[in-house]
Amino acid sequence: MAANAPVCSGARLSDVFKVIEDSLIKGRKYSEEGNFGRSFAHYLVVLHLIPPYLRQEFEEEFTHVLNHWGNELHRRSEYEDVFRCYHIAVKYFPTNVDILNHLGAHALKLQCYATAKQYFENALRFDPHYLPAEQNLQTLRYTMVDRWHFPMLNDVVRNKAYAQAIFAEISRGFTNILDVGTGTGLLSMYASKCCQVQSVTACDYSEAMFEIANKVLQTNDAGNVKLLNKNSTNLTIPDDLNEKVTLLVTEILDCGIFGENIINTLIHAWEHLMVPYPMGKIIPAGVVIYVVGIRSPELSRKVRVHPRRNNILKINDMCLSHSALPYDSENLRTAAVDYVTEPQKALSVDFNSVEQLKQLADPTFENPTVKLKCVKNSTVDAFAIWFTLHLNGSVSLTNNPNHSAQQTSWEQAVAYLKHPLIVQENEEVEIRLDCSKGYVEIKCPKEDENNAKMSRANCFEIPRNAVLYLNDTQLLDAIETVASKLWAMPAGEVIHVLDVSPFPILGLLLAKLDARLTVRTKDTNMENAIRHMCELNDIAQENVTFVDAKSFRDYITHGLKFDIVFQNVISMHGLLNEAELYQAQILSMCMNENGIIMPKNVHVWAQIVDCKWLDSATRVDDDNVVGFKIADHINVFKSVDHLDMNFDKIDHTPLSNPVNLGSITEDTMQCHTSSTSVRISADGTANAVFYWYEVEIFPGISVSTRRPDAFATNAAFMLSQAVPVTKKHILSLQMKQHEGILKISVDKIHRFGKVSN
Repeated sequence: MAANAPVCSGARLSDVFKVIEDSLIKGRKYSEEGNFGRSFAHYLVVLHLIPPYLRQEFEEEFTHVLNHWGNELHRRSEYEDVFRCYHIAVKYFPTNVDILNHLGAHALKLQCYATAKQYFENALRFDPHYLPAEQNLQTLRYTMVDRWHFPMLNDVVRNKAYAQAIFAEISRGFTNILDVGTGTGLLSMYASKCCQVQSVTACDYSEAMFEIANKVLQTNDAGNVKLLNKNSTNLTIPDDLNEKVTLLVTEILDCGIFGENIINTLIHAWEHLMVPYPMGKIIPAGVVIYVVGIRSPELSRKVRVHPRRNNILKINDMCLSHSALPYDSENLRTAAVDYVTEPQKALSVDFNSVEQLKQLADPTFENPTVKLKCVKNSTVDAFAIWFTLHLNGSVSLTNNPNHSAQQTSWEQAVAYLKHPLIVQENEEVEIRLDCSKGYVEIKCPKEDENNAKMSRANCFEIPRNAVLYLNDTQLLDAIETVASKLWAMPAGEVIHVLDVSPFPILGLLLAKLDARLTVRTKDTNMENAIRHMCELNDIAQENVTFVDAKSFRDYITHGLKFDIVFQNVISMHGLLNEAELYQAQILSMCMNENGIIMPKNVHVWAQIVDCKWLDSATRVDDDNVVGFKIADHINVFKSVDHLDMNFDKIDHTPLSNPVNLGSITEDTMQCHTSSTSVRISADGTANAVFYWYEVEIFPGISVSTRRPDAFATNAAFMLSQAVPVTKKHILSLQMKQHEGILKISVDKIHRFGKVSN
């Protein structure tokens, strides 16, 4: 149906108006009922028949229906229909930034990056300050270029070591080179600058990294490097390589060494792409892996609920944990860690031995058992892994956290235990490394025995955000206080409570006092954990209603009214939770008269800082890559914000006192901008703004997220340009908020009564 199709000349005007009126009534009716497909069809009739100058009157409600219908189609994997509907909408409203942004978001989900980028940029062309499109464009950049590229490329120790090893092996006659997972092409450029080199081929499966590397190679006159947008396991001879290579260089290594599938990649290379050893070689030549048992309440609180002093709701009688990945990346240099065992060499791998690589990939092969000697009576929360990487016979790198002279950008791998192991001094804990799945797994018989002893009836797997929530002592203390105040307030015969926080502590406390509780759950594990807590606390099961997350919206819009609604609007990563803030607007319509929705206020706090670590983590400096120009090409994808931060663990200089930038409330949800003058308190270079939240749960009861044990980490915005400041400066910080999307920037700089933008 064309957007500007004329009204049929044979139809009487009154009949056309009747069709428009009927279609509009039906469109609105179906929208209210949640039948967005039928609603969308009726709105199209309206838009087709009314004069173009009247369409704007229905733009907002049509866009609302379109976005819901698009999401429903996407969930049903009907992707062609998604784009068909949006393209029709764009014809009617070509400058609607919401439609363009949502169209880009659907393309992003389908990994159509060029298309997504086009629509996000079009939205920003029509409204340069439209935060949803700005954030989605940033998300697109994060998706196309992993954040670890930035600290890795700024790792001078690593870069110099790789350059030294590559130069040394080329000088020994290994002159036909393949760079696997080239990224920006840095290792290939090291090789290409050696006069003895005969050929250099670089490959990367990522289209974005391929395009970046292509520009980097051109900028650095490395035209002798052949660049391929392929995974190395798809390379063939002679189509991609003229002949088998003599030297393979790679850095597809994570903090646990093998997590980027290096074992199978090298097996394929030895069998298909390289001349046999010793005529062929690999950089790195090998690795030695070390394991140590650690105790760390600071780290283990992310995966296991710790016992509480007052045993709220008998939480200590349950085992609540989150099954982490095989390991997490953690910085043991800054974390509070107690080493319970001696570090022990657990495995030595020769990357030049295809036979050993095949053994590691074989699920029937068992590496030797290693014994970790305990140095004290304690508990083991996790096993930590670090390594020494031998690039060649003379050049090595390590991520040993206790090695102060040669720190690299690699953190350490931490494999958490489901239950802590109780150990005695001089006891030996047996472990074995299994690499057959393409990553390191630690097998520990003592852990298996310990897990078997634990009562399965009391053990439950819950999401990580729920674990962090339950480990926030100050938050739970505040919730207990709120519960007592709420129960003391006058109410009707039965109090109806909706608790959609990560774990419904407030709702359960009130249900224990005979309130009726409704809980949103995402899986049966969570529901079972809550049911068990009800049993422990004599809460009648019939007083608790569980609503599946998928049908939650329909339930709250067509279900009963609530007296108390409690939600959490801060994500564990330090961001405002857009979905929960949007939902708060809907929940406010599901309240009884004089009902309470909490929290009402979220205050945003900020502090201007000088933080060199953030510079290294968010943008590349060419001074760090040993003689090449890379920054201009990869910094197009640089971060404007940084999440999951613990300010106390990061070197920085505060340049101002903390300031309150304003509040996120129901009244400021849609779109809000405010400015705050901030007096500089120390000389330095302002390059970032740390920010966090003060959540006002109830009048007079607040919790801040700037605490080591808070359920949410913190975040920072990078300034577009670093600003040299003195104590004579005042900076104006501008905070923009759009439906839960936040942006903080420097608006103006004041000095001696003068103002500059």
